[in-house]
Order: sequence, then C-alpha cells, then structure tokens
Amino acid sequence: MPETIKSEPMKLEGETETGFVRRGQPRYFHLLWEEDLEDLQPILVAIRDRRSEVVEHWYRLYVLHFGDSRTLSEAEFRNIFEPALERNQRDLLRKDMDAYARDIHLLGEQLADHHVSLQEIIASLHLFEEAAQSVFPEDIGHDRAWAYTTFDRLSHVRIILLTDAYIRSQAALSGARLQALEREASRI
Repeated sequence: MPETIKSEPMKLEGETETGFVRRGQPRYFHLLWEEDLEDLQPILVAIRDRRSEVVEHWYRLYVLHFGDSRTLSEAEFRNIFEPALERNQRDLLRKDMDAYARDIHLLGEQLADHHVSLQEIIASLHLFEEAAQSVFPEDIGHDRAWAYTTFDRLSHVRIILLTDAYIRSQAALSGARLQALEREASRI
C-alpha cells in the first residue's frame, strides 16, 4: 500500500495562525491591498533613492537578454526609464494609484512610440524586478519571501497597466493609418 504523506495546508497571503490580517478583497487589480503599499514603503524608498543604480543594472540585464535584437539604445533606455521610475516611485510612496496608472500609461505610450514590442516590454519588466531586488533593504519589516511575493504582485499591476496603454496606443496608430488610407483611396 502506498505511503500517505501528510502536508500542512498552504497559508494564503495575509493569513496568520489566528486568521486573516487583510480584510476584504485586494483593492488594486485584485492583487494588492492598500496595506501592501504601506508595507512596501521601505522597498519603494530604496528603489527611489537608488534608481540610477537600478536602471544601470536593469540595462545590463536588458543587453544580456536581448543582445543586438534590443530596440532601445542605452541613452534611450535611460531617458525613458529613469524619469519613469522616479515618477512611479513617487506615486507609489504617496499611495496615489491614479497617478501611478497615468504615469504607467505614459510610459506605455513612450515605448510604443519607440516601436518596442509588447513581448520585449513584458520581458524587460521582469528584468526590472530582478534589478530592483538588488537594492531591497536588509530590514524590510517582513520576511523576504513576503517582500518578493508582494513586489511581484505590484510588478503584475505594472504589466497590466503597460499592456493596456500599449494596446490602446497601437489601436490609435492603426486607426490613424486606416483613416489615412481611406482618405487616399477617396482621392483615386
């Protein structure tokens, strides 16, 4: 007869021995609670304060993973992502998710204008997550697994917003091209 292995049930995010710490559903994109933004503050401050270092590490990862097929030059990469990172961290530190969403949409439009593919954007955001983790403070107020998991969920929010902005930008470009073709066809 096969041996039965007993395992402890997995705890859900926010769950303790006495129950859930987080109440209700996550407020932001079904992934983050308001309290998560508060608890991420030390990490967000570290990323803000060391953003040049994060962007430098991020660009090295970008070059390593994309090589000659990358879309952005080093200057373009820094000119796009360093100011965006400053704006994003400011918004998150103020817990202003509306401003954060607007700034991420602006970033998505910039990347679409530079003809960066959606696949490259998503992969690059995962590389950002790796670069950002290199500056996480030692004392983050929670265990490291919680910090990585919660920051990963924030990164997924970023991907959702950027994907939306990218798709809207591409749709607007397609609409403009279609109108131009229709005007040209009407002249014939």
